[in-house]
Amino acid sequence: LFDDEENVDQSNSSGAISSANKSHQRLLSLNKSNNKISVSIRKSASNDDLKKDQSNAVNELNRLSTRQIDPKNDSSGLIDEFSDFPMRLNDWDNTPPYTNNSTKLDSSERSSLSSVDGEPVELPKTDHFGIFVTSERSKPNLNPNNSKNASKQNKDSERALKWIEMQREWDIMTRQKRGQKMLKRRARKGIPDPVRGQMWQMLSGSKKMMSENIGLYTELLRSSVKVEGPIEEDIPRTMFDHEMFIKHSRLKGHSKLRNVLLAYGRRDREVQYCQGINYIAALFLIYMTEEEAFFMLLCVMSRQQAPLRELFLPGMAKAREFNYVMDSLTYKFTPKLYTHLKRHDIDPTMYAHPWFMTCFTQSFPYDLVTRVWDSFLKEDWKIMYRVCLALFKYVEDELCKLDLERGNLLMRKLPASVDSDEIMEIAMKIKLKHRHIDKRIEQY
Repeated sequence: LFDDEENVDQSNSSGAISSANKSHQRLLSLNKSNNKISVSIRKSASNDDLKKDQSNAVNELNRLSTRQIDPKNDSSGLIDEFSDFPMRLNDWDNTPPYTNNSTKLDSSERSSLSSVDGEPVELPKTDHFGIFVTSERSKPNLNPNNSKNASKQNKDSERALKWIEMQREWDIMTRQKRGQKMLKRRARKGIPDPVRGQMWQMLSGSKKMMSENIGLYTELLRSSVKVEGPIEEDIPRTMFDHEMFIKHSRLKGHSKLRNVLLAYGRRDREVQYCQGINYIAALFLIYMTEEEAFFMLLCVMSRQQAPLRELFLPGMAKAREFNYVMDSLTYKFTPKLYTHLKRHDIDPTMYAHPWFMTCFTQSFPYDLVTRVWDSFLKEDWKIMYRVCLALFKYVEDELCKLDLERGNLLMRKLPASVDSDEIMEIAMKIKLKHRHIDKRIEQY
């Protein structure tokens, strides 16, 4: 359980494509043991046995990933254990994660996910997350025949199985200091998409909360308590470049989002609804069912470390605190950018404030959004400050060469154009400590 992280050989193209075979000390196999997946390591075997066992393991993973298991012939005993897992370990069909909340859609169904007067409407293609390719923040789908992408697929599959193993021993992992460190380290590397929704619920505690409050969501939906706030006005503006949230979508994103926001507003009478919550709820709906998204929202809004509801309380004191702290941190970690903006009478927080208020969910590519949330759910506000600073560092040199008009244009286009891996790498190298943040909060 506490093995070191995977070390996948990426030295050359042929080695990358066959990296699973070259990892001869780490063979993934599926064993029936108390109806759970176990990861066994075989350190000695003939080459033929290794290839045969690996092929069987990969075939089993692919069978699980497409969820084409016949319950009557399930010799593996895995259906009951992982029936709620969005198992898409073979992810090269680039199917968005939410399609596994119900039924996997084929290409013809995905091309007509919207209808007008009962007639299907042809839609643009989407990226892996369901963002239309016509959107500025859409990322091109990966080509599985590319050696680098093949290596990434193999690595993601191994990581997904490690997260499943951690899920089995969750209580032990979260009680032990070593386990907590491992969770933090692996979350920072990124949770594999096939298990992301499930792991987010475990990290936030929403899975447990939902099991302890059966019927609460249904009760809130049936309630007639009025929720203050522009929910109806904001729904059409939320994720309008995503196939789930366009008008008349057969995925009923608008209806699900409305239900989640109303249920939360009826539960939290102090906050009710505030702009920004809609983007966060929409993110959860991509990875989980409507009820799960509600409890996920409830947990992240009120959790002990970094409760998001502080951002949306009347008076928005937390938002003003962020502006003060961020302004000071920008001066400390990106002094060139800070000085350049101040010379033009611009506060850096003019750009960072909307990033923070929506937790990066509004205008950034979803490969970055999900990476930020992977870490945020295990950590606290510090990761948000780090990513804001990383974005400033990302453009600092270029921005300082531009005049006000062109610099402003660069900053406005920044969210859609960032490279998520590079941003997260920069963020983790910034030597920001909690004491830096706490000191500025005291000053504020």
